[in-house]
Amino acid sequence: MKSGPERWAEIAVPTVREPHVDFTDLLNRTRFARGRVRTHIERDVAKRHAAFARSSDEVLHEWE
Repeated sequence: MKSGPERWAEIAVPTVREPHVDFTDLLNRTRFARGRVRTHIERDVAKRHAAFARSSDEVLHEWE
């Protein structure tokens, strides 16, 4: 393993067993709670792009 300016070091990692449980319920709950619809994300990106696409004259006129 190497981290930053430190020298290489060999480390021992314990064996990790794969759990034999159904994770789909947790995955679906997480997607519902934290996920966003792609069309909403694309709409937000389009709004940000529109704000940068304005000319400096338009921005100065709105400032007055």
